[in-house]
Amino acid sequence: MNKNNSLSGDNTALSEFNAVCNDLRASKLILASKEIRRLLKCIAYYDKLRETVDASKIGFDYPKAYMRAATGLGSRTAFKLPKGSKARVALVVCLFAEFDMNRRNLMKFILDFFPAENGNRSYEQFAENLVRPFQEAFNLVYKGEDVPAEEQGAEEAAALAEGLADQARYVLTALVEAVKEASIETEERDECSAILEGFELALDTRDPFLLKVIWIGLKHTLSGIRSAAKKLRELEEILIIYKAI
Repeated sequence: MNKNNSLSGDNTALSEFNAVCNDLRASKLILASKEIRRLLKCIAYYDKLRETVDASKIGFDYPKAYMRAATGLGSRTAFKLPKGSKARVALVVCLFAEFDMNRRNLMKFILDFFPAENGNRSYEQFAENLVRPFQEAFNLVYKGEDVPAEEQGAEEAAALAEGLADQARYVLTALVEAVKEASIETEERDECSAILEGFELALDTRDPFLLKVIWIGLKHTLSGIRSAAKKLRELEEILIIYKAI
C-alpha cells in the first residue's frame, strides 16, 4: 500500500477500500473473518478512511443502534441497517470490530440473521444485504455525498417508527392472548382489550406524546395480569430503545 495524504493518495485509499470490500463480498463463510480483518486493517492504514469512520461515529450510540437493527419477530429474525449513510458506516465498522475481537460470533450472526439452505448461501445474503450497502454508504460519506443531516434525520425517524411498530406489534399479539386467557372479570378483560387496541392505534399515528400517554395507561391496566408481566417488560424495553418513552 502506498500511503500519503495527496489527492492521489485519497483516490488510492478509496480504491483499496473498495477492492477489499469486493473481496469480502466474493468470499465464503469460512474465510469471512480473515477478510473482515483485512478490511479493518485497510481502514486503519489510511488517514482518510479513518477520518471517514470518525466522522460517522460522532454522536453515534452503537449498543442502541445494534438493538434497533437486530429485530426478532417470533421465529423470524432480520438485521436492518439504518437509512443514513453515516449511521450505516458506524454500525458496520463497530460490528466488524466486535467480530474481529471475538466479542461477537461472526458465523452465528450470519446464520441467525441471514438464514438460508446452507452456510454459503447465508453468507451471500450477508454480503448483499449488509456488506454491499455498507460499502456504498462508506463511499458516499468519503466523498461528502451522503444525505444532508436534516434529510437523514427525517429518514431515520421514519425508519425508527417502522422498527418500533414491527417489534411492538409482535409483543402486543402476545399480550392480547394473555388477556384472553387470564382469569379476570369480563369488564376487566374488555378494559384491557380496549387499551391494547388504543396502543396499536397510537403506533399507527406515530405521535410520541399519544404513545407515551397510552403506554402509561396500558402498563397500569395490565399490571394485575401475571401472565402479561414478562411481555409488558419486553414492550417497555422496546419503547425505551426507540426513545418512545
